[in-house]
Amino acid sequence: RIMTRHHEEEEKVDPLHAFIQNVMDNPLKFIGGIVAVVVLVAAGFLINVNKITNEQRQATEYAKAMDIEEAAERAQALALVANENGKYVAEALLMQGAAAIEAKDFDAAKMAYSKLVENHPNFEFTPDAAEGLGVIAQEQKDYAGAIAQYRKVVETWPNSFTAKRQPYNIG
Repeated sequence: RIMTRHHEEEEKVDPLHAFIQNVMDNPLKFIGGIVAVVVLVAAGFLINVNKITNEQRQATEYAKAMDIEEAAERAQALALVANENGKYVAEALLMQGAAAIEAKDFDAAKMAYSKLVENHPNFEFTPDAAEGLGVIAQEQKDYAGAIAQYRKVVETWPNSFTAKRQPYNIG
């Protein structure tokens, strides 16, 4: 019975003292754990700083591209932004397609709009890009293809403002 009480008293060791004893018994593990936490926090910080820097650089490149007056040059500059990853890609693809249409480069416009429709179906202006594919078909005198594309806009994005104007395009 005395052994049991003594054993119970040993089990009731204060958690703080147990932690301190563990640190004293294994100082390298404790230091290694602290170093690992510091490294992970620093890595997270650096990744976040890198992401912010890349977004700022991409925003700057996008703004510079939009300032270009000549449509073909603007489309080429926007293509560089659109080929990256980031939050400006969808918008750059939309504007690249519009600039390419303005420059009468329908192949480049079709490529930009198609990429936007395929990769960013939930972007708020994707229905406009899909409509742009219909405009390109119409410009190339592919009226059946244009009508099919306009109908696709209505079927895919029925609640969009773009879908509401497709009867006029079809007509």
